Amino acid sequence: MTGFSISPTHQPLRRRIRVPADKSVSHRAAILGALAEGDMRVENFLPSETTRATLNTLRSLGAEIEQPEPDTLLIRGRGLRSLREPTDILFLPGSGTTMRLMAASAPARISFLFSTARPHSSGGRWRASPSLCMRWAQPFWTGDGRFAAACNSR
Repeated sequence: MTGFSISPTHQPLRRRIRVPADKSVSHRAAILGALAEGDMRVENFLPSETTRATLNTLRSLGAEIEQPEPDTLLIRGRGLRSLREPTDILFLPGSGTTMRLMAASAPARISFLFSTARPHSSGGRWRASPSLCMRWAQPFWTGDGRFAAACNSR
């Protein structure tokens, strides 16, 4: 097996790559653009309920994101420290990917609360999505049945 090394660069990275429209890549491209410093254009973004949840979450944290076309994003990245705590609960309708990626990407100084509730099919009432909560939390359970993460509320 050959080894490789990754070294820091002292110049901006400027590359253009074209990948097929994909939700996983779309989530990650939006998050990376918001965390980076500088402007980023994302083409071939896959619009969906879950990728919209990621965009709305990033906007709630202070990211500047425009969407001139359904499959194009213009993100003004101001760096990790530019994100701020949201003023409201973040609504993630069925987007476990948004929950997992944002929980790992947001700066430690930012606290936020996710809501996984969805409108009930009969209308008017909201219902929680227990499977989404369990799927998201699964990596935090220890082998002996204890939860390995701390959760706080204010």
